[in-house]
Amino acid sequence: MESSIANVSAYLASWGSELSARQNRVRNLIGNAHWLSDGNHKEAILRDFLARYLPQEAECSTGFIRGADWGQSCSPEIDILLFSRRIHVPYFSEGGICIVDPSSVLANIEVKSTFAVGALTEAIENIKRTRSLIGNRLVANVWSGLFFYDLPESRTMQSAVETLGERLRQLHANEESKDFLPTCVVLGQNCLAFPSFDESEIKIRAFQGAGFAFASGICDLLGFISSRLNGAGISGFEEWGASGEFMVFEKKF
Repeated sequence: MESSIANVSAYLASWGSELSARQNRVRNLIGNAHWLSDGNHKEAILRDFLARYLPQEAECSTGFIRGADWGQSCSPEIDILLFSRRIHVPYFSEGGICIVDPSSVLANIEVKSTFAVGALTEAIENIKRTRSLIGNRLVANVWSGLFFYDLPESRTMQSAVETLGERLRQLHANEESKDFLPTCVVLGQNCLAFPSFDESEIKIRAFQGAGFAFASGICDLLGFISSRLNGAGISGFEEWGASGEFMVFEKKF
């Protein structure tokens, strides 16, 4: 039994190692040279990875969310947009860019290179705008994530959670916006956090486990989508979080 657990742990950690190695290949070649497409490259890496594991019905692209009766209302551009063509065909699908109806959305993900206040604020605002456009009736059916490839060495899990909580509190001033919080925030390879409202306060439950954050966030997403599409439950993150592999940190804001 111990051998089986160790093998599963190593396998999950390898997901993070793969994503980290792929994102560093270009930097290893060009060093600090300015490359405007660096962010697009990281988005493409994660899209490619997800496409290998998503249920067949789920499609992965970049794009926008827009309802047929919304006038000019449209979401911000979404780094990674997951949707089901069976639920509603896209309004536009060409060159890897899709414009889809809110009813077909399974998940939206904001991808950033390094955790920083400016990037965090922009990502939270985009998630809030997107979830508010989806609307209260449908938003519970959508998983929304923030994915930071790196957490600076100067940051601990606790300090990152403090910054995350402060930003969320400022951008979600009341409980009426509780449905517009991100579902999961991946903070580099080792940490991830799950924000929620607890009455009038924002509660963040964060986990730290060496090399497990990427895989844990992805598996939480896959578990949500599998349940949404066919009602089948697969191992979710909370099962692993209780396994002793993670240090847990909670705080309210």
